Amino acid sequence: MAAELFADLSAEWDPAIAAGVTRTVQTVIQANAVQLTSAITLWIILSSIATMFSRMSYQEWVYGASRAAFLGILLTAAGFSTWIQTPMMTTLPNWIATTVNGGDTTVTGPQQFDIIEDNMDRREATVLQQTSAWTPTGVADRLRAQLASGVGCALLVVTFLAWELARGLMGILVATTPFVLGFAMFQTTKHIAYNMGGMMVSLLIFDVMVSIALAIAMTVNDTYTNGLLSPGDPNVDLQITTMGNIGAHLFFGMMLVLILPPIASRIGHGVVPNMGGIVRVPANVTRSLVQGAARDLAQKKTHTS
Repeated sequence: MAAELFADLSAEWDPAIAAGVTRTVQTVIQANAVQLTSAITLWIILSSIATMFSRMSYQEWVYGASRAAFLGILLTAAGFSTWIQTPMMTTLPNWIATTVNGGDTTVTGPQQFDIIEDNMDRREATVLQQTSAWTPTGVADRLRAQLASGVGCALLVVTFLAWELARGLMGILVATTPFVLGFAMFQTTKHIAYNMGGMMVSLLIFDVMVSIALAIAMTVNDTYTNGLLSPGDPNVDLQITTMGNIGAHLFFGMMLVLILPPIASRIGHGVVPNMGGIVRVPANVTRSLVQGAARDLAQKKTHTS
């Protein structure tokens, strides 16, 4: 690969994001260790009492105890890194890029952008080799080629920023997970942790969609430039027109990338957290208190009369 602008940018940004996430996760896990132990102990006591008085079946207790044990493993530094942080931020994104590009293990997420940029640079260099910088026509051709290449690279930068912002958001979600993962132990609040998982799935789906859009863009590049990269081809206008067509398609791809997040969120059901479980419990308690107060008031009126 001739140039790796986007891979170099990602190599500078991603380690910083990963280091920040790792440090935050370790700090949060250490700080929440006492609360997690207390929560698991409380759940075991309450569920054991409920099982003893047949308010909970033995199968439900076994399922809940297994879930509490699994959460205890996840909320350790080693377990969290192995099962959540590394897969969500490294393993799955690289696997998506490799799979979309036909199993090419050398292609990571940022290198998808570099492949398209390299093709644009080669097309621009081919045009510049065939034009003279000292004639009006030659100057115009060179400017047209450089403008088409610059616009294409600018569109790639916007798309890359959207992709990189998604990675940063994934890092924030990963760092937030230790705060909310403990809610999965209780039936009333487990949807909070599940919604966090839905948001992560939505970001992974967005990563898949961006990779597919880039793969389509690379296919379009090959289609448009088939036979046009030869320095001996005298048809400079055709090459510049092809660069313009590719730039237009990159603009179309950029617009697709910008509207993909709501689609991915809809698929992953991670946009609007379902707060029904939290709202329903206070509502039921309030309704019971109101009904009880109404009954007491009615009884007092009956005794008075």
